Amino acid sequence: MKAAVEDSDRRTEPLAIDARGLSKEFEGHRVVSDLDLRIPNGVLYGLIGPNGSGKTTTIKMLVGLLVATSGTAAVLSERVPLRINLSRLGYMP
Repeated sequence: MKAAVEDSDRRTEPLAIDARGLSKEFEGHRVVSDLDLRIPNGVLYGLIGPNGSGKTTTIKMLVGLLVATSGTAAVLSERVPLRINLSRLGYMP
C-alpha cells in the first residue's frame, strides 16, 4: 500500500488543476465565488452538490468554454481559458 503524501510534499507535485479565486457572474448573479482548487496530477476528484451549486459552470471555466469573471486557473499547466487542452481532456456535458 502506498504511504499517504504529506501536505508539504503535495506543494511540489505537478498540478492537474490550479484555480485561485475563480468566480463567475451571470447578469449580476454570482454562481461561483472565489473558488480555490488545487488538484495534483493522478488524483481522482469529483464535484458534488445540489442543482444550481456551480458544478457545471466550474467545469466549463476549467475547460475553457466559459471565461471567469475573476480569478485565474491553469489546467495541465496551461492557462485557462486557452482551449489548447480540449484535445487532452475528456468532457461530456
